[in-house]
Amino acid sequence: MQLSAAITAYARFQEARGDAASHRRDCARVLALLRQQLVGPELAEVTSDDLRDFMITVRQRPGNNGHRPVTDATLCAYYRTLRAFFRWVQESGWIGRDPMRGVPKPKVGEYLIRPFSEEQVKKLLAQPDPETFTGLRDVTLMCFLLDTGCRISEALALTAEEWNLELRSARVLGKGTKERVVPFGVTTRAWLDRYLERRKESALTPYVFVNQYGERLTASAMGHRFAAYGRQAGVRVSPHTFRHTFAVNWLRR
Repeated sequence: MQLSAAITAYARFQEARGDAASHRRDCARVLALLRQQLVGPELAEVTSDDLRDFMITVRQRPGNNGHRPVTDATLCAYYRTLRAFFRWVQESGWIGRDPMRGVPKPKVGEYLIRPFSEEQVKKLLAQPDPETFTGLRDVTLMCFLLDTGCRISEALALTAEEWNLELRSARVLGKGTKERVVPFGVTTRAWLDRYLERRKESALTPYVFVNQYGERLTASAMGHRFAAYGRQAGVRVSPHTFRHTFAVNWLRR
């Protein structure tokens, strides 16, 4: 069997299993890069040396905008994708030995995620211009993330049917297709009211958080926007920092 055919079969398996679309896209991107580097060999011909070389290539790739090296988190994500794929291939009986057994897990540093301080939150929320559609959307989204601890992908997947503004809550589908209800406060509700009134002008998709053309947003795009606001405010920002801040504040309370 060709490597490309196995990758296609794996994508169908993930879809049938019910893996999140964002996860399937991430896996497909990693496996497409692998197929490109190996130039379409037979599946059984893929060796541990091939996969070690691939991981070295990933480590040497430039990061965002070519200015930073690939992060430890990215390296680990590539490794997990390859490990899951070749384990599935072996369990399917298409290869005798899993070549990932000869590939060492990337050594990564342990970094402390620092939550936002109250002053940093104020500075960050002051960066978007709420008089514009995108600025109003971004303030609303940031408030929602801080209030609920949702992952950015979970928030961007919300549709109008999953909100209960009267009860100030939203029904979120998380990892493993586990559903939960998250409450939010009056400030977030006020921003949502204002945003949703403006949102009526862009109704191309059922998703609540959309771009200026009414199209669904991606987590990557919002991550870049949040990082830009952070640079303006002098605050280090990633989408996960909102979730971490929520968790720390919840424990403190």
